[in-house]
Formats: sequence, C-alpha cells, structure tokens
Amino acid sequence: MQQLQLIQQQQQQQQQQQQRQQQQPTAAAAAAAAAASIQQQQQQQAAAAAAAAAAAAAAAAAAAVLQL
Repeated sequence: MQQLQLIQQQQQQQQQQQQRQQQQPTAAAAAAAAAASIQQQQQQQAAAAAAAAAAAAAAAAAAAVLQL
C-alpha cells in the first residue's frame, strides 16, 4: 500500500512538473515536456509492474496462509 501511495505521489509530482513546463512556450520547454512525458510513461509502466508484483506477493501470502 505504501508503495502504491509513493508511486501515486511521484506521478502527481511529475504531472505538476509537466504542466509547469508546458506553460513555458519555448522550444526548450517543449523538448523538456516531451522528455518528461516519455519518462512519465516509463514510470507509469514501472508503477504498473510494481503494483502487479505487490498483488502477486499478496496472493502468494494469502495462499501460504490458507495452506497453514
């Protein structure tokens, strides 16, 4: 649960950064926003993988408890 909260906080921070960058109408800001978007997509994929791993661990723990 804490991992998910941390991941959500990171995503919110990135979205805020991206919004700030998009407010600056320069080519450099556009390039930075594109890079941030790519980074955000990668981190969202990593977050999804982490959430799936956490769910798998929880399922494994539940299965272990049921076997006791």
